[in-house]
Amino acid sequence: MAAFTADTRVVALDESVRLTATFTGGEGEILPGPVPIRSGEPLVLDPVGDTQYELVVRGDGAEARATVAVRE
Repeated sequence: MAAFTADTRVVALDESVRLTATFTGGEGEILPGPVPIRSGEPLVLDPVGDTQYELVVRGDGAEARATVAVRE
């Protein structure tokens, strides 16, 4: 897994956050959810309160995880 980022770490009420993951050799999903994510394609989510997003990439019998936290 190369990267997992949020475009902001603090959002106001009713704002969205854009998560971007870069990875190869597997399929990715964001937790809580699960919400599928493709490498290099931003995913826009609406956090409810403080939220920790976890990227899980699975492939070839292995699993990698990374997290980003967003505060409201």
